Parts: sequence; C-alpha cells; structure tokens
Amino acid sequence: MVSRIPRLVILLAAGLVLVAGREVAASSARLQSLGGSGDFCEDSHNVLRWFGSLPDYEDLVVLELGDFLLAGEADRQVRNQGIGVHLRFDAVGRWGAGALYVADVTETGQLPGSLGLLLARRWGGFQVGLGGGWSSREWFTAGISGGINRHEETTRLGVGLRFDLQERLYLDLAGEWILNQRRYHGWTTTLGKIDTAEQESRAGFSWRARAFWGVTEKVVLVPVVCHLREDFLAFLGDCDQLAGFDLPADLDAHTTGIGCGVNLFPDADNLLLCSYEFRFGETTWRAWSGSNFTGRENCYHSHRLRIGVESRLASWLTLRGGAVQQLRNVTSVDRFASDTAGVETRLDNPRLDFALGLACHLAAWDLDLAYNDESPLGLGAVLTGAGDDPLYHFASFTLTRCF
Repeated sequence: MVSRIPRLVILLAAGLVLVAGREVAASSARLQSLGGSGDFCEDSHNVLRWFGSLPDYEDLVVLELGDFLLAGEADRQVRNQGIGVHLRFDAVGRWGAGALYVADVTETGQLPGSLGLLLARRWGGFQVGLGGGWSSREWFTAGISGGINRHEETTRLGVGLRFDLQERLYLDLAGEWILNQRRYHGWTTTLGKIDTAEQESRAGFSWRARAFWGVTEKVVLVPVVCHLREDFLAFLGDCDQLAGFDLPADLDAHTTGIGCGVNLFPDADNLLLCSYEFRFGETTWRAWSGSNFTGRENCYHSHRLRIGVESRLASWLTLRGGAVQQLRNVTSVDRFASDTAGVETRLDNPRLDFALGLACHLAAWDLDLAYNDESPLGLGAVLTGAGDDPLYHFASFTLTRCF
C-alpha cells in the first residue's frame, strides 16, 4: 500500500521546487530567510526537532558553514558550524535510516561541542524516529568580583511519531527528556568560595505536536503546540537582566507555545508562508545563600506574527525574504532578604525582524545564504537548545548535497 504521508510531503516539496526532479533538502539558512521557526513548514532541518520526519529526507549531507555574528564592534564571532549526514541503510528501507550531526558552538573562552544521533523507519503510513543529543561546554570567566570555572553538559533523548489521519492530513508528535548537569568552581566577593565537587543534575522535558492539513492543492494549514520545562543550576551573571549579580542560582522555567501557520502555493515556483504564535511562561531564579538578593520571578507572554516568501527565479536560483513582528510583555519581581514585597518592573518590548536569503542550485548541490537580525537556527543552536536572545546582523551559510 502506498503511504499517504509522502503524498502531502511531495505536495509541499513540489511547491518549493528548489531543485527540479528531487525532494527538497533545504537547511537552517532557508528557515532563517523565511523568518525563523521551522515548525510551520517542511524542511530537512526539522529532523532535529521532529524525529519522525527523517525518512522523508534520506541520503544527504549538510554542511553548516556557521553564523557570522556582530554582537558589538569588538565582538565578531563565527559559531554553530556543523555537519550532518542522512543515510538510508538499505535500498528498500527495511532497516530504516539514520542521521549523525556534529556541531561547534564556539564562543569566546569556551571549549564546546555537540553531537546528535537519529534513527527512523517508515511502516506504510506510519513513521517513528528516535533522537539523542549531547553537548558540553567548559570555560572560565573572571571579573572584578571574582572568577568562576564552569562546566555544563546537556543530554537529550527523544522520540517522534508521524502518521496519517486522512488522505491529506498527517500528524507529527515529538517529545524529549532533558538532563542538565552543571558544576561551578571558584569564588565571588558577594558569595565567597564556590566549590561544588559533585555535579548538580536536573531533569527537564519538552513535548510538541503539529499537523499538516492540505485543505486544497494550494493551501496547507499547520497548527502547532509545544511545551518546554527546564530545571537546572544556572549562573545569574549569564543573564543580561541579572548581570550585576555574580551568583549561582536554581533556575525553574516553563514555556508553552500555541500557533498556526499557512503554506500558500500560488503556483509551482512560489511559496507564501504566514504564521501566528502565542507564547507564555514563567522563569524563576532562586539565588544560593550568601547575598541580600534572593531571586527573580519573570512572567511573560508574546505574540509573534511572521510572513515569509520564497520564489524560484531560475532553475539555479531561489530568492527568499521574511519578517517577524514580536510583541513581548515581561513582568519581573526581584526579591531581597530585606524586602518581602519585592521590586516589580514591567517591560513591553516590540521587535520587528527582517531576513533575506538566496539559494543557488548546481546539480545535486544547494548553497543557502541568509542575512538577518534574528537569533541563529544553526546546528549548534538546535542541538544545544539555544534560546531566542537577540544577536545583531549575522549571515548564515549552508551547503547541502543530495545523493
């Protein structure tokens, strides 16, 4: 029996037509050019979040040349370099497919690394995938208040399911168990000596679901819901809002997102992507004893409206553009030992981000380029769970080879 899932995938791929005659591979640079999140469209880069989609993107190599950042005149960086390999284990798919990703998330003074491994198989209209990831960072920071050696590790284990519900409707499910290990060693003037011989291990989790519903041959609706729960040892100096507090703290956070996207295909050479997402959550830092500052509580919500356009200008060239309007509201309460009521502040932070991109296609090779002012979606960012902190004006390059 022919699977119904690939029919809808082929519909989406036919609309994108990055390369005639074969399924689209694309990349994180493509997603950046279209305005950010890949949850609302089909793309090979999504296998790192939606593990069950791996059988749709077999036999390819992805080279992430890195995100070129400008976070200040004296702080130019290249990070999130990486490589990924997708491989079908046999011609008929009896043994499924696998993927291996390695990435470098280099920042000043760090010795980082990340690794991702995926396995997946298709049974008719049902696909199942397993995903695992590991990242490690170790670095030293010094300041007028002291110096801290930091070692951080994150391990992720996940499962993904993709199955068809109707002829033109399929469902994606994914979930992860996240283990965070942190160890800090050093001293600060506010806290004194910090010496944690044993690693602090905390577990979190995430789950997400989305559906692709082909309403017509030209309209695909994509509802998405996701949830993330985090619990780990943090260092307040790493947070811009708390940079004045050189203290380790327990971080407890949860974030939920609900949204819907629309993929419009006016013809075989053009794509219009629109999406809306509402996010809300809470983040609490509880500082270790030794200071008058005891913690901070953040409650926030945001609205994200996104528009992306992709157009094939020639057999070898595709042009992309995207914009994201974000309306973010944050209510913070700082708590001190001497103030039981706390100090409350409110922040409304509207942002409008733009992105541009090009894709060049030569035989089986694709080169995707993106330039924008939004946070990176490179391999390193996905594998390590990097957040949405703004970085300023970077370009990203991805080279893909399909076999």
